[in-house]
Amino acid sequence: MATRNRKGIRMYDRTKNINLYSNSNKYYDDPVWKKVRENHIKNFPVCEICEKHGRTSAGEHVHHIIPWDSGRTEDIKYRLLRNPNNVITLCKKCHYGVHDKINKYRLTGCSELDDEEYNAAHGYS
Repeated sequence: MATRNRKGIRMYDRTKNINLYSNSNKYYDDPVWKKVRENHIKNFPVCEICEKHGRTSAGEHVHHIIPWDSGRTEDIKYRLLRNPNNVITLCKKCHYGVHDKINKYRLTGCSELDDEEYNAAHGYS
């Protein structure tokens, strides 16, 4: 089911990322992941995609470039989850925009938006 924001822009399609909602608490409650996330936000407090587009937005989310739930074994999932080189800081709008792009093009992972995708995610014309 697609989730839309107040402007009607599709933000996220949950039907294509089933694992993200099935047992994600087990992973997101991991103390090592929490420390990786905390350190990343501390070191990179600004949305990295907005910064590339010449804007400044507070980084609220830590996004996995290669989704941790794409791992085939528990060991691989935890390695992807905890790897500090596999995350970027994003604002909420860019995070939803990246997931829209992943779903639209059926990508394995993603960490950037082109100008058109960025403008759509932020509601710019």
